[in-house]
Amino acid sequence: MRIQHLLQGYSDALGRSRRAEPQVAASPVKTQPSEAGSSATARVGAVGRIVAQYDVAKITPAEFSELAQKLFDAGAISAGELQELLAIRADLEDAGFDSDQRLDLLEFYRERVDRIDRKAAANGSPAEKQALTAELKKLDWAEKLAMAHRYPESIGLNTAA
Repeated sequence: MRIQHLLQGYSDALGRSRRAEPQVAASPVKTQPSEAGSSATARVGAVGRIVAQYDVAKITPAEFSELAQKLFDAGAISAGELQELLAIRADLEDAGFDSDQRLDLLEFYRERVDRIDRKAAANGSPAEKQALTAELKKLDWAEKLAMAHRYPESIGLNTAA
């Protein structure tokens, strides 16, 4: 899973859109570097404002769907990543959460991972290992979204430099 445009190493947060764009022949009009930079900066700011509105430690399934759609609409995630986030929403529905019921998404997936991990350790079946991998991926999404919510100003920063 990549949240490349959200927190990929805290760099190049929204350098380009994840959605496929048609190829266009080069234009004689040149874009000034400051214009290109300000556009990317504006998109990073937009994503920061989006994630700042949604705390996955206190979120409803309906709000989570809104968050996923807004990130997609802003170009922060691809269509495939949107589907991964919508699978999280499906998990919440399958678990019996009402669309307006608040929950801690981090705790929800930590408990699921722990439960599957215990089963996989006891049985070691390939199916359980595969299920654990899928749940860990979803927990990773929840953790990245929590980090982005807590530190929206860090989106687009390269802290490793």
